[in-house]
Amino acid sequence: MTVFALLNRLTHSIIDGDAELAEKLTRRCLAESVSPSEILVAGLVPGMDAVLRHLRGGEPRIEDVLKATRAMEAALKILRSKPS
Repeated sequence: MTVFALLNRLTHSIIDGDAELAEKLTRRCLAESVSPSEILVAGLVPGMDAVLRHLRGGEPRIEDVLKATRAMEAALKILRSKPS
């Protein structure tokens, strides 16, 4: 799988609120030598942006936003634990 595809799947894992998949994909990105900043900017932030855009449009429920937030936090925990 290409780095672009991994980051795209990571974005969708955030949108879907799938914390387990977000963790797995974050670890895989790191294993593929994707930098933490690229994971954040190209994978995680676009997912939360999409969730918040939908929220402003009245589409998702608060539960969906909370799930996305938990998925984002799970991925960030992996990034924070990575040695510099």
